Amino acid sequence: MSFADRYLSNQKGFNPRIKAFPNKNLKYIVVVPCYKEPQIFDTILSLQKAALSFIPVEVIVVVNSSETETEEIIQYNAETQKILAAWGEKNSTGNFQLFVLNISNIPRKYAGVGYARKVGMDEAINRFNLLGRKDGVIISFDADSKCDDNFFLEIDFHYQQFPKTNGANVYFEHPLEGDEFNIEIYDAITKYELHLRYFVQALKFIGFPYAFHTVGSCFNVSAEAYVKQGGMNRRQGGEDFYFLHKIIPLGNFYDIKSTRVIPSPRASNRVPFGTGPVISKILESDNKNFETYQFESFLEIKYFLDYIPILYHALLNSENIYLEELPKGINLFLGQENLIEHLKEAFSNSSTEINFKKRLFRWFDAFKLIKCLNFLHDNYFKKGNVEIEAEKLLTRKNIKLGAYSPKQILNIYRKLDRGEI
Repeated sequence: MSFADRYLSNQKGFNPRIKAFPNKNLKYIVVVPCYKEPQIFDTILSLQKAALSFIPVEVIVVVNSSETETEEIIQYNAETQKILAAWGEKNSTGNFQLFVLNISNIPRKYAGVGYARKVGMDEAINRFNLLGRKDGVIISFDADSKCDDNFFLEIDFHYQQFPKTNGANVYFEHPLEGDEFNIEIYDAITKYELHLRYFVQALKFIGFPYAFHTVGSCFNVSAEAYVKQGGMNRRQGGEDFYFLHKIIPLGNFYDIKSTRVIPSPRASNRVPFGTGPVISKILESDNKNFETYQFESFLEIKYFLDYIPILYHALLNSENIYLEELPKGINLFLGQENLIEHLKEAFSNSSTEINFKKRLFRWFDAFKLIKCLNFLHDNYFKKGNVEIEAEKLLTRKNIKLGAYSPKQILNIYRKLDRGEI
């Protein structure tokens, strides 16, 4: 019995679509959802260029369409599959294999990037299961992204160094200039990427333990962790956030900063969440600004996170728990969320303060934190211009600014994410 037999048997309707037996040394499989993607060939060429003769890699492209799709999209996808399959037959080698799946007529309520990602990732799990390789790695990618030439080299180097890795993010940078898009799109992606980096850096600043990016084109996960946490979901958007926040709490989750994914900044409304819809929204706004969580709201949450040791010792000494010292907004939110009950539950199942914190963060996880931020902004704060809020955090980190442009502020945040400052 191999490591994923039970998982695969529980996936309703799963049948392996790739018949060829995998390379016995296969360790990395890239999964790429594809829906009417004119840039998919550039993506494949970028991955092929990064491939190495001594690291076997498979790329699974999941061309997909729903039961309500137009004939135009169906034909476009069919042509994409045909051309990609022909390219794969001609260009695949022992160490770089391209497989193309065309999943059509998907029920409307499931159709989307989450479904396609799950189909490809479950197929990857079956490939690793055939080899008994629970240390196999699934690499999530997008059909409009590219990567640096050392992409596979650095991912492999990481897993050689840290073989118990459950998952990791690869550093990313959207293009901020060029001839492919107009200047309004480059300006919009600058503000959105600044928001993404500000958000994660703010989480790090307040001491939140799950401060990681959740970008669908930029993560990888071990086959063992994927199976253990029940696999990818079928959400039509935000599937990456929901999936990764099942993996991150396992621990041994890392940032790989020595290579780069280059996602597209294009506007799109194919999914309800993510880069495409945000860029469209910015372009449609009158002032072309992007608003994000006010920095002071993170500081309210920091009060609570810093207060956790005091709460633990109050429970340890059978003392009364006082929450009045917390700011009014976070106090009210925690009361509505039955904090006292969760404190007692965490304490009764923990022998040390460290374990108490770990257990408490099973409750106050990333979903609860975002719920808290939204509550605070519904009642006590107003979202602010992303450049202003990002500058506030830099000031608190003693990083001095002058009259910097959004792009210059973003470059500072990129350095922070790379660990260079």
